[in-house]
Amino acid sequence: MTHSVIPATPSQQQQPLGDTFYTIEEASQITGLRPMTLWGYLSSKKIMRTKIGGTTRIRASELRKLIVDNPEPSSRSENLKKAREAQAEQRAVSKRKKTKRAAVRL
Repeated sequence: MTHSVIPATPSQQQQPLGDTFYTIEEASQITGLRPMTLWGYLSSKKIMRTKIGGTTRIRASELRKLIVDNPEPSSRSENLKKAREAQAEQRAVSKRKKTKRAAVRL
């Protein structure tokens, strides 16, 4: 997976040192992560937030950390598919155990 340069957008804010700040929605589009995932990362302090005028912004350097740490984030549909497969396997194991217990009783 190749990483593109973090694009400049009209709503970005610039610090005097040149670091760019993005809204949650912009960061979501750049990283491909859902906004709720980014909020979770902010809450768990995996990435740091900056408040500008009462709104939450994320520095471009924080987004780079996410991209470097998670080069290929799993898609939600892949995660759901894996979870369903695990549930189906658990049900099959449970059913085999019940069948085995019933056979022992006979």
